[in-house]
Amino acid sequence: MLSLLVLTLPVISASVVSNLEIRDDDTEPVGWKPYGCHFDCYDGMNRYLPYMAYASDYNTPRMCTEACAKEGYKFAGVQFARECWCGNEIRGQPTNDMDCFMECPFYKCKCGGPCRNFIYGLE
Repeated sequence: MLSLLVLTLPVISASVVSNLEIRDDDTEPVGWKPYGCHFDCYDGMNRYLPYMAYASDYNTPRMCTEACAKEGYKFAGVQFARECWCGNEIRGQPTNDMDCFMECPFYKCKCGGPCRNFIYGLE
C-alpha cells in the first residue's frame, strides 16, 4: 500500500520580512575612537580582548561599546558579525581594515571578520 505524507511548513511572507526595521543611524559608537581591524583568534585562553560580552544577531559597534563600558572595559571589538569582545588593552596585531569585511546581521555596518576584531577605544 502506498501512502502519501503531506507536510505543511510555515511560510514567511515578503511583507513581514520587508517590515523589519533596519536602521543605520544608531550603529556607530558615541565617545569611542576607532582603532581599526586587529587580529584576535582563539588560542586556548589567550584572546587579546579576553572578555566576551555577548554573541547576538542584533550586534552593532554601538551596542558592543555600550556593553563593554557597562562592564568597565576601555576597549571593545566586534568580531565575526555577531560577537562582542572587551578588554583594557590592545595587544592584537593590526591588520588591513579590509580584513574586517563582515557586516552586522541586521545592519549595514562592519562587524569585524573571522579572527578579526574591529576595535574601538574610549576617547
